[in-house]
Amino acid sequence: MNEFANEINDKLQGTVLKLNNIFGVKMEAPPVIMNPKLGRVAGRAYGFQKIELNPNYFTKYKDDMIRQIVPHEICHCFACYYYSFLNRRKIMGHGKEWKNLMRLLKLPPNRCHSYDIEEGGATLRNRTRYSFTCDCGTKFVLSSNKYNSMVKNPVKTWCRRCKTVIPLSAWQKYETRPQAETKTIITPTQFNNDIDLGDEFGMD
Repeated sequence: MNEFANEINDKLQGTVLKLNNIFGVKMEAPPVIMNPKLGRVAGRAYGFQKIELNPNYFTKYKDDMIRQIVPHEICHCFACYYYSFLNRRKIMGHGKEWKNLMRLLKLPPNRCHSYDIEEGGATLRNRTRYSFTCDCGTKFVLSSNKYNSMVKNPVKTWCRRCKTVIPLSAWQKYETRPQAETKTIITPTQFNNDIDLGDEFGMD
């Protein structure tokens, strides 16, 4: 990927300099490593130590990789450096700190890309999920891991909107093809507004 090295480095240095100037700090630009084994993941940040990019996406999505993905990962690094390392705060990977940095750069704080994940080197496999539609119209979706955890350690669950108890037998199994992603399999924006991802129902 030497043909893109200069463009990546220019974006990297420029973005880090801009964030340093805004916050009055001196974070060093992290090294960028091309990792063809990232699969469906377009980029990954490791604290503020390094960034990995998926070279398989550069052939078709070079402009978007440099415009969106490189700053996306830099914002992860800077959030870790400024909020966690310097200010000793606990932050979420795609929390408000990261989102605010993206907005400062006038970029959408999207967690997921929309690239063809087969071009990233990933093998497509059907994913098993479980859904439940409440009488109030709210639909919940669970990963197979979370469902299996509930089977092993039964807990009472209910809809937070109408307080209807959700019995374990009410969850319906279905399969989907995996969606494109950078950090997560599925995000709320990929569904209608009335669909939750399983973290919206009550548990005890």
